[in-house]
Amino acid sequence: MARTVAAAALLGIVLSWTSIDARTPQSHKAVRPEVSIAEIERTLHAIDVDRTAASEGERAAMDYLDRKLTEYGIAHTRYDSRLYLSWPGRADVTVASLGTLHGKTAAFSAATPKDGLKGALAIDAKVTRLVDRSLSFGPDVRGRIAVVHGIADTEALVLAGQKAGALAVVQIDATDTLHEDIVTTIWGAPTPESAARMPAIPYICITNSDGERLRRAAQKGPVDATLVAEVTRGWRREPILIA
Repeated sequence: MARTVAAAALLGIVLSWTSIDARTPQSHKAVRPEVSIAEIERTLHAIDVDRTAASEGERAAMDYLDRKLTEYGIAHTRYDSRLYLSWPGRADVTVASLGTLHGKTAAFSAATPKDGLKGALAIDAKVTRLVDRSLSFGPDVRGRIAVVHGIADTEALVLAGQKAGALAVVQIDATDTLHEDIVTTIWGAPTPESAARMPAIPYICITNSDGERLRRAAQKGPVDATLVAEVTRGWRREPILIA
């Protein structure tokens, strides 16, 4: 899918540039000979690397596109921006009676200690939607790991858990397909005014199937769990290319 999108984007650049350069309307038939499938494939191959934000792979891909745009004669500007970024990693929930449930954490979640975060689970913790659309937990989650289901705005969920004194938040997904996520309510780089809203507790999402197993275990009595969430966040230099 990514290769198809990249090819379409590159084709759009070539078609747009050819049309503008000629300064006269052209049919697709007239422009088609100017499009090189081999050139598109070379570009896709060159940028088909790990392009994690601010990584060496992303910088190498940006260098390649910078050279290509110069070669094509397309005006462009490159920026080297200092941004506050985050990369989610491993995420596990371990319960003695169930073993380890593999989940997903989210960008800007707090990380757990290396040996994990241990605590009692508050299964199906009550969450209230307030008038201002924010969320609020009850006092039962204080000092415990809140376990919830079906809350789409996870950034508000984590902030609510943080304010209520929860150790962490575990979300049971509606399906067995987990997705990438971000759990900060801060838009852009944090400021002295917004820094207090930076997530200070871990967040993990688990599949619906594993969530049901967790609920069945809780029906037999209190459940303790150990969470492991690996998250990197910090200031990095990020290349941005605008053409």
